[in-house]
Amino acid sequence: MVLAESEKMIIKSGFEGFSLRTLSEKLGIKPASLYNHISGIDEIYVMLAEKAASMMRYELSRAVEGKPADEAFISGAVAYREFAEKNRQMYLLLISERALKNEDTAFLGRHGFSPVVDVIKSYNLRREDFLHFIRSFRAFMHGFVEITHNGFMQRGPVSKEETYLKAVNEFLQILKRNGGNMNA
Repeated sequence: MVLAESEKMIIKSGFEGFSLRTLSEKLGIKPASLYNHISGIDEIYVMLAEKAASMMRYELSRAVEGKPADEAFISGAVAYREFAEKNRQMYLLLISERALKNEDTAFLGRHGFSPVVDVIKSYNLRREDFLHFIRSFRAFMHGFVEITHNGFMQRGPVSKEETYLKAVNEFLQILKRNGGNMNA
């Protein structure tokens, strides 16, 4: 009950406006009564981040499963964007500053993205190149999600989807040029 209501509230209004006080009001109980169910707001945050990571991992796994590396890379990138757009507040739980400060939730963000990481690993980049690539690619995908969420790329002769796919394909060319995967 507490977690389900917390999730509804966060999906509706975001984590920034969420508090144990607002949750207790919504549930019609005293704030102190919440501690019979949870240890505090951080527990709610971690439990929802676990759910978000599981949801993301499921969607990305479905997107890449059984596909050749090049196709899996593109499908994984598309699934990442779709997940972030359709599950905005859950996505934000995984990439927020709060998530990065907590060792458990920082791991969850990486765990949710791991199906795409596994595809990228199949290109056999050198370790340093792999790290640069992952960082750059995630920054691109997150940046794209954010600027389109904020209303950019809504007009013009090409769609935002075309732009995203073109950029993903450019990243794929970098992978192919710098990696050693012969099974793409």
